Amino acid sequence: MGGQGGAAALEAASLDIRGPDQAVGLAFNGLTGDWRRDPHVSVEICERGHARARRPIPCILDGEIQPVGREVDFSFEPRAFRALVPAAEGAA
Repeated sequence: MGGQGGAAALEAASLDIRGPDQAVGLAFNGLTGDWRRDPHVSVEICERGHARARRPIPCILDGEIQPVGREVDFSFEPRAFRALVPAAEGAA
């Protein structure tokens, strides 16, 4: 399903940061590689979901951080999203 074979879906990432040392580690991984590979990050491909947290959830929409409250339901509408994707290397 989503994310495989060109299917459209959302990438949902959750962070489980429990201290300044883990935050520094995440920042370091973000600067030196792929932050998604940090052990305190969980990334899933989905079409819909529900998120809840103790504090307002920061959500990135169109490159801007928007707080969405402490609970939010979300879904992907494939006709509402258009993006340019670079051609794969070696493709003519």
